[in-house]
Amino acid sequence: DRKKKTYFPDELFYNLYNGKIMNPNGEGYIQVDAPLESLPIFIRAGFITPVQDTVGITMVNQLRNRPFEVIIALDSNFRAAGRIFFDDGVSDRTAVDKDYYRMDITANMKEGTKTFEIIFKYFDYNFDKSIYLLHRRR
Repeated sequence: DRKKKTYFPDELFYNLYNGKIMNPNGEGYIQVDAPLESLPIFIRAGFITPVQDTVGITMVNQLRNRPFEVIIALDSNFRAAGRIFFDDGVSDRTAVDKDYYRMDITANMKEGTKTFEIIFKYFDYNFDKSIYLLHRRR
């Protein structure tokens, strides 16, 4: 059983794999499980993180038809925000030419309920690809 001493700032973090809250009391260093077969990954509370399954992908253009999933890590006020910036993955002038797709996402949960309000704001410039989104509660 391999463990590593890991520093956490005085903020909430979630373990990506099991949703466990890390550093709830601002302790600084915590011993975390760090097996060689899976890296310990933590998501900062208050952020929405896009993820995408890349199993079997060998070329960037193959990702275009894969769906995104967003991980919503609520902060102590039951809020989170994030952004997806999506371009062709090849060009080096996408930001300059505004040839990209951007989505801002905010999530709020009413305290004491299981009701989410998720707002997606789309900024579709010259990009013509579809993105399918799911959300996952942690």
